[in-house]
Amino acid sequence: MSYKDKLTYINKADKIKLINEIEAYNKKAEPLRDLVGKVNRMLEALNNEQKLIIKTYYMYEPKWNYVATTYVQVYNEPRTVNQLKNIRDKAMQIMLNVINV
Repeated sequence: MSYKDKLTYINKADKIKLINEIEAYNKKAEPLRDLVGKVNRMLEALNNEQKLIIKTYYMYEPKWNYVATTYVQVYNEPRTVNQLKNIRDKAMQIMLNVINV
């Protein structure tokens, strides 16, 4: 008879513990969701060319040769590293304007 009571108590304790853990993780996740939203708003303000350069350089591979190769693959038009950096600088300015609004 006491086995069922103990089993019910253990299951209830586990359930309460899991609910508390879920709440703790949700509290930790909320600031991250805000940051992801900000990044998405900044990227939405860019044109496709700028998005490609920003994502490729900052999210995949921080090497300009890789960015240049990717740009050629997508647009079939070679660009120098300086041209890509100029496009990046314009994109960063747009992104800063979105943040400061």
